[in-house]
Amino acid sequence: MSLLNWFLGLLSGKRPTPPAAQRAAATSTTAPAEPPLFVGWQEMIDRQGRIGGYLLKPQSPAGQPAPSGRRLLAALERERLDRLGASRPLIVPVSAEQWRDADFRQLASPAVHFLLTTQSPPDITVAALHSAGHRVALPAAAFPDEAAAPAMLVVDFQHAALADLETRIRALRERHPALRLVADGVASWSEHRLCLAMGFSFSIGPFTTTPDDAETGDPLSGSRLVALEMLKQLRADAPAAAIAETAKRDPAIVVKLLRMSSSPLYGVGRPVTRLDEAIALLGRDAMYRWLAVALFKLGSESGRDQTLLVVALARAVFLESLAPPGDAAKRDELFLLGLLSVLDSLLAQPMARIVGQMALPPEVAAALLGNDGPLARYLLLAVAMERCRLDQAVIAASVIGIDSGRLIACYSRAMELATAELADSGTPG
Repeated sequence: MSLLNWFLGLLSGKRPTPPAAQRAAATSTTAPAEPPLFVGWQEMIDRQGRIGGYLLKPQSPAGQPAPSGRRLLAALERERLDRLGASRPLIVPVSAEQWRDADFRQLASPAVHFLLTTQSPPDITVAALHSAGHRVALPAAAFPDEAAAPAMLVVDFQHAALADLETRIRALRERHPALRLVADGVASWSEHRLCLAMGFSFSIGPFTTTPDDAETGDPLSGSRLVALEMLKQLRADAPAAAIAETAKRDPAIVVKLLRMSSSPLYGVGRPVTRLDEAIALLGRDAMYRWLAVALFKLGSESGRDQTLLVVALARAVFLESLAPPGDAAKRDELFLLGLLSVLDSLLAQPMARIVGQMALPPEVAAALLGNDGPLARYLLLAVAMERCRLDQAVIAASVIGIDSGRLIACYSRAMELATAELADSGTPG
């Protein structure tokens, strides 16, 4: 499902149901035998700052044993590993015990790299898996001294001695020039650039949503300033004519609004050529959502902006799905909170300055400015989930009356919808 189709569904009052939710509904009459298995998706950032792939992190809730191979396989099948096609690699951790317990061959594809996490018996070697048509990743500490090298090597960057690491990486690159290196535990965009200089292909870590100190220029381009002004006008309930006049300052916004309002979903039967009519057709709430997303796409073509959009969409969809049933106002507030929570990194501006230009609901503004107020705990919950801190997230969710099953299902749905943006964007550069 494309991002445009999703928004057109919102604008028409019809909320599309992602495939994951459709499958869940189809099997909702069958009670799960075990607590749901959480599968976290951690972004692998490439040289262009884009999401070049994902490291999957399956986890059981606290107190539960490590999942069996069959349970892990079932969870991975529910995640639809083919959702991004073959252009972006996925690293899937599997222990030798799990590999023996289930037939993971059905997941094999050019994108899937099985990360062997424990000492393997002789028949589960890189060479054996390669000959069976599987792609393999290994932790750097377990890299065997054998002729067959894995396709990927995952290095614990956070705990590695830098001087020793540089020497080893140089040797690995000389010996295995096709080997792709993944740095795990990277804390900042500066460290990411260091990893690239050392020869790594991807970085993983909490730096994705942090400001980049090397960001130059003013990301508040003309298009983004227009979008911010329109957002403020919509919140202030300004007349459609006034909003249309602001939109006319940016041709890209005008074209997009007219294109969406002319969609067959609205049954107009003709192209819409007047902005005030387009605004009336789309509706103010849906316009606000569209403009908030447009901030990530206007005035920039950087891979980092696309990365932040995917993260923001995942947070927004995840948080709105946690709202109490029937509470439309809180659902919309949580959507905005998740979507806007990375704007300081996107725009390289203090959050206080951005919030001051948007006339947000007071509880949303409070959560963005200081992790304060009743919505702040939701944002902390979203961050815990995206960093795969399941135990912390389960505790935080219980405080607001959300059980672990719903928590994990909402996260899976949000990631499927957010990563649709990556699938639509094609092969990363």
